[in-house]
Amino acid sequence: MSLPKEKKLARFMMHLNVIIGAWCFIVFVMSVAMKMWLTAIPMAGCGIWQYFSYKSWQKKA
Repeated sequence: MSLPKEKKLARFMMHLNVIIGAWCFIVFVMSVAMKMWLTAIPMAGCGIWQYFSYKSWQKKA
């Protein structure tokens, strides 16, 4: 039994959002530790964006 294409895409995008969100969080923590605020602020925004994107794909899965 195979999943429909929409469900497969939604699951793939959810995994991609988790990976990108984790990377943003790691870079955010490193940027704060090194006091590089110009990098930390966009990484925080990217992490928040990935969270909401994950939630929207979760509704489709």
